[in-house]
Amino acid sequence: MQKNKTKKENLILVHSFPTNSIVLAGLVEFLDDYFHVYFIDLPGFTKKTPLEKGRISLASYSKYLSEKIKEFNLDSYIIGGISFGFVVVNNMKPDAKKCKAILAIEPYLNNKFVHMSLFQRFLYAYFFTGRVMPKISKKFWESPHAEQLFGYVLGRHNKLTTIVAEVDARTFFDTAKILFKNSKKVTFHTRIPYVLWINKHDTTINADKIVAEFEKNVPRLLVKYNDVDHYPRDMSKRYFKSKIKEKDIMDSIAWINSCYS
Repeated sequence: MQKNKTKKENLILVHSFPTNSIVLAGLVEFLDDYFHVYFIDLPGFTKKTPLEKGRISLASYSKYLSEKIKEFNLDSYIIGGISFGFVVVNNMKPDAKKCKAILAIEPYLNNKFVHMSLFQRFLYAYFFTGRVMPKISKKFWESPHAEQLFGYVLGRHNKLTTIVAEVDARTFFDTAKILFKNSKKVTFHTRIPYVLWINKHDTTINADKIVAEFEKNVPRLLVKYNDVDHYPRDMSKRYFKSKIKEKDIMDSIAWINSCYS
């Protein structure tokens, strides 16, 4: 539990790809010791948040996120994005009067900041962005091969069945297309402080390049390192408690508040 007696900050949290609030329940439970957590599932990532009509795009996700934040009607908040969730958060236009900081957790920036060989780039781009897969995606999703695909991408993950059962097929493949094709340079919000939580040894994203990009472009930045795997097999509260130091969380909150003192 949070050891000081100050009021907990509101934290709006957006999931990574291809997870959701169900898969990340342990992380939410862990963070709720320090924040009032408001988790937003993007459309198509759970049965309770069905895919909306229209094209799936980074812009549509960011618009949805902005609308959901307004519904919370919070006086102030920190908004956090996990991996792909960060680029969705960063792509929107936060209310600078209410958004105290942006929390980037193992953030995906674009396809230039991931660990991927040229062969992997070609293979994934062909698989996810070709004309064949979108046409057969629903049938593929309902077959045993979907979990085999996740097994290849995520390793031996104990949440595969939940992901396949909850995530919409078109959502998965269209969002994967965004991830693999996105090379757009990240534009940071210079009026808002950023806190970066990142694993130096992340095998999915290039941590050194990401930290350098933040340091180059963000005037008010705090970097905290952790040992969280990008796709951890264990997603329990106990796991996250063992990988993210309480002091780093408390330091992050104190630093954010110091930006406004």
